Amino acid sequence: MRHTRRAWALGSLSLLTLATAFVARIAVREWRSELPAPHGGLLAPPAGIKGMTDVRIPVAGRPSLGAWYVPPEHGVVVIVTHGSGGDRSSMLPTVRLLSDAGIGVLAFDWPGHGTSAGDIHWGDTCREALSAVARWVDAQPGVDRAQLGVLGFSYGGYMTAQVAAMDTAFRRIALVGTPSDVTAQVYHAYARYSRIGGWIAIQTNAVLGVAEPDTLKAIDMVSRFAPRPLLIINGARDAVVPIAMADSLYARAGHPKKLLLMPRSGHGDYVWADSVLYGAALREFFAPASYPPAIRIATKR
Repeated sequence: MRHTRRAWALGSLSLLTLATAFVARIAVREWRSELPAPHGGLLAPPAGIKGMTDVRIPVAGRPSLGAWYVPPEHGVVVIVTHGSGGDRSSMLPTVRLLSDAGIGVLAFDWPGHGTSAGDIHWGDTCREALSAVARWVDAQPGVDRAQLGVLGFSYGGYMTAQVAAMDTAFRRIALVGTPSDVTAQVYHAYARYSRIGGWIAIQTNAVLGVAEPDTLKAIDMVSRFAPRPLLIINGARDAVVPIAMADSLYARAGHPKKLLLMPRSGHGDYVWADSVLYGAALREFFAPASYPPAIRIATKR
């Protein structure tokens, strides 16, 4: 009897140890995914982009934001937002692509990322930051407020959708690699660990204070954009944000709208994997010209 109890106790301890290790592994993975990478030489504007300057953007009642600004040649400015775990330098290929076409660009660091002070919290602080950036751009000389655009990538696109649904200052909206439902996306990312893994990741974010309850889902926001044009871009090989999420955003949005699937791209590698297609799509969408009829460009899956 004594040996049976000892074996039961050891077995229970082993199960507890395994469960603790399982929870810790997922929690650490999720925590690391939210930590911005070191920005290195981010303080200095990169070479080769005409007119780019390093600026600070004030946010009422909160720390200022670090940003790069490229003045427009024809009035059009696009605000570019990065995703979680990054900073504005991660969007540099897109910034170059837009600026080479004569389009003005404002790329900034979300609060707590890059050279922006504050805490990482995907909620009110990010929405207030993006609205402050729009006001700052609107006040710059040579900017045509009727053509202000915004391009949001990944979780940055999720925040962009929330702000654009309420702020009509954004006249053209591009969501790139953006989840339609971030709760569903987290469960998708941890599918190999079963639904328990996704639940642990969501609880980790809540404990860390980096996310609020997911009530302002992008899939519910996009229907409020019309009649403003919407461009949705997703990699056909994206393992982070599946094609089905891009499809659902497209289905819920009003016209005019486009859905462009990059045939060779994963999550964020569009400039390298599908440079010609990606560049042409952004130049067409943000260029100071009349918007073409809504179309859907699809690829084989």
